Amino acid sequence: MEAWQNRPFEAVYPILYLDAIHMKIRRDGKVQNTAVYVVLGLTCTGQRDVLRHWVGDGSEGASFWLSVLSDLQACGVEDVFIACVDGLVGFSEAIRAIFPRTVVQRCVIHHVRQSLTYVG
Repeated sequence: MEAWQNRPFEAVYPILYLDAIHMKIRRDGKVQNTAVYVVLGLTCTGQRDVLRHWVGDGSEGASFWLSVLSDLQACGVEDVFIACVDGLVGFSEAIRAIFPRTVVQRCVIHHVRQSLTYVG
């Protein structure tokens, strides 16, 4: 586990998928909904790589994503071409604050899920 956590990242990722999974986690004797932030990268050689995951302290938010992206940059990620994300308010701005040339694209799965809210 330690080797995986401390491995070097690629300098460039053509695509990063950034999303949070909401889980019930027991903390201090209480069970609460918590966002677990996951970053999946596609390398230049076409390999998929779960870069890391972070356990948040409550609900999903763009400010926490900003700290995740800063952490990625500190670990050696220099450029991201496309970031696939959900429609979280402020997410695009957080990405462009760290990786200014990145194209932010809303994930097709999130588009489909959003469109299903209009189906009776």
